[in-house]
Amino acid sequence: MFYVDDFDDITLIYDVNTDRELGEYWVNELGIQNIPRDQLETYFDYEAYGRDINIESSGGFVADGFLDVH
Repeated sequence: MFYVDDFDDITLIYDVNTDRELGEYWVNELGIQNIPRDQLETYFDYEAYGRDINIESSGGFVADGFLDVH
């Protein structure tokens, strides 16, 4: 259960339902998409990165995606 004082502080990231998808989303939002996907797949652990984001976040996974609380 999430409690938020101000709805301007939250973002629902639709269709992000796993730690791996969360990691991929975060990496893509950081603007490193110029690195070829096959290199990222080989050298970057999206799932571990997404799991760390999920653990450190005040949000979490909901029915429609990941709820990011800023």
